[in-house]
Amino acid sequence: MSFTFATAERRNTHILVALAGASGSGKTFSAMNLATGICGDKPFAVIDTEAGRALHYADQFNFKHADFAPPFTPERYLEAVKAAEKAGFEAIVIDSMSHEFDGQGGIMEMAEASNVKGPGAWKDPKMRHKKMMNAFLQVRAHLIFCLRAEEKIDMSKKDDRGRVIVENAGWFPIQEKRFMYEMTASFTLNPSSPGVVDLTLPHKVQDQHRMSFLPGRHITAEAGAKLAAWARGDTITTPDKELWDRARRISHDGIEKITTFFQKVATEEERAALQPIKRELWETAQKADKNRGELG
Repeated sequence: MSFTFATAERRNTHILVALAGASGSGKTFSAMNLATGICGDKPFAVIDTEAGRALHYADQFNFKHADFAPPFTPERYLEAVKAAEKAGFEAIVIDSMSHEFDGQGGIMEMAEASNVKGPGAWKDPKMRHKKMMNAFLQVRAHLIFCLRAEEKIDMSKKDDRGRVIVENAGWFPIQEKRFMYEMTASFTLNPSSPGVVDLTLPHKVQDQHRMSFLPGRHITAEAGAKLAAWARGDTITTPDKELWDRARRISHDGIEKITTFFQKVATEEERAALQPIKRELWETAQKADKNRGELG
């Protein structure tokens, strides 16, 4: 078998986006906003595992609805997505993808029902999940997953009297732990600010998509349209990579250096262009100062 190598071009690619959050965090609404931007005037598909809750938005969005009842096996999720792909939908919203993990017939239930004891009980469920994920990567439609998330606590530390210290460990999506790594982009949404991009929470967003998801702003249909344009290979507004890389290098020198850069060196236009990564820069600078303090 011979191999042929062609010039690499970004065109006709498909994106996978995950929106995780607790009840009331704006997952479904945000997912439908993205799907609307991707599809324009055409309807998108919604695979609804939440007993028809997606229909609450029927007057606000143009979509076709499929009710997905248990069992929530990986194979049935794939069957539903494949049916939507075959029907020609450009975007497919899956709400919720968490049931495949902890719902009736999901992989957690499979592991619990296994005759194998210990970690081996997860071998078959995880293999079935992996096959589903590999198949999702080949789907010729944009996939938007809504995931439930739960807030966890850390009780691994103790104070000087031996008492357990209870600390907030943050929000975690209810899904197999490697699920988020397959996403083009992912965000954790907070019920205190539904549908708003908060980059202090777990997320994954590449620089070329940062302009579509600005911190403190809602996830909009415009963001979906920009993602679709990028996936088609269209030219989109991208960050000033040279400026961002320069600011990132300076942030590794600590708070004093990055503060001086913002206050005395950067122009007003440059400061505005750096807003999407400003928090990242300060966090990097704080870590740099902390590391030097520990070494010194």
